[in-house]
Amino acid sequence: EAEQDLGRRLGDSRPRLTGLLGQMPEAAEAEARVVTELQQTEEQLKRQRQLYQEAHQRLSASGARRATMDGDIRRLQAEEARLAESLGVTCGAIVGGKNEFSTRLAAQREQVELARKDLAMTESAKHMYDKFREKSRAKNACQFCRRAFAPDSNERLLFEESVEKLIVKIPQFLEQSSRHLQEAQDE
Repeated sequence: EAEQDLGRRLGDSRPRLTGLLGQMPEAAEAEARVVTELQQTEEQLKRQRQLYQEAHQRLSASGARRATMDGDIRRLQAEEARLAESLGVTCGAIVGGKNEFSTRLAAQREQVELARKDLAMTESAKHMYDKFREKSRAKNACQFCRRAFAPDSNERLLFEESVEKLIVKIPQFLEQSSRHLQEAQDE
């Protein structure tokens, strides 16, 4: 009766073991194969749990970064509103308002760039006039119109006075250009 019971259990287990192990092992090695398969399954389960933990940690870190970014966005929006208010623009009220703000900001940047260029040209003007005067003296001719200075006339003296009048005005132009740039940057 015990043998019949054992035989019946073996017959019941055979399809499951064959499905799990690929073939029905001999009774002596069945336990070893089942233990090996169990260890492999436990290792696989351990790897899956580790992968799950890593994914959960990445998700938590992403959530923390998102919360930080949301705070940064709120701070930047508040700064944008403050700047828009200082420029007299309604911030985010309508799409046209944002376009108006962007247009005004672009125009202001262009004004600053033009003021910078004007300042740079004014700063280089004295050097340019000095070089112009030196070359004209050396060649005894106006370097602009290429006309030679007549030896018995006061053309050279008139030329020198004209250039000097321009050079004297440069500090005033430089101050105006600097002030204009500062005003454009302040706006």
